Amino acid sequence: IKGRCLQSGGMIVADHRTQDTAVQSDAALTAGLDADIVIVGAGPVGLTLALRLASLGIATTLVEARPGPLRQGSKALCIQHAALAILDQLKAADSLVAEGRPWYLSRTRIRDVDVALKRFQAPDASPLPPFLNIQQWRTEELLLDRVRHAGCTRELWSRRVTGLAQSDEAVTLEIEGPDGPERL
Repeated sequence: IKGRCLQSGGMIVADHRTQDTAVQSDAALTAGLDADIVIVGAGPVGLTLALRLASLGIATTLVEARPGPLRQGSKALCIQHAALAILDQLKAADSLVAEGRPWYLSRTRIRDVDVALKRFQAPDASPLPPFLNIQQWRTEELLLDRVRHAGCTRELWSRRVTGLAQSDEAVTLEIEGPDGPERL
């Protein structure tokens, strides 16, 4: 797919792996720039959408308020089989499964006594586990690597969407970035 994205004017892919490089982002990335598809948020859902559209050769712009991927905490620690199956279709599940911990058993204990025990199986004898434990930040890193490999997504980090205006011809996003207000 790389280099075969359906967008005039070529692609700009900004590699913001650390906060320092994110701060060096240039307002020129958005100056006078049009984007057919903008994805707001570089969490697992936004990155999966960027990856899916890239698999179709569709260029996107990813806007994220954070300065870059952050290795901290986790909002989502467990990925269900249905989500893994979608990621597998996008060739993104293998790296997650290789690093994560498959989960086939749920156990509830009270004072060292099992009071509930449930076993899970993946549907249709799938090789993917029914659940996978992996930190959200690591999921995001692995998905971002796949998005970057596809080469169809321009990344705009350290930018928060503050407004939206829609006309019959276009939608304009107002963004607060490191260099002040921007429009996309």
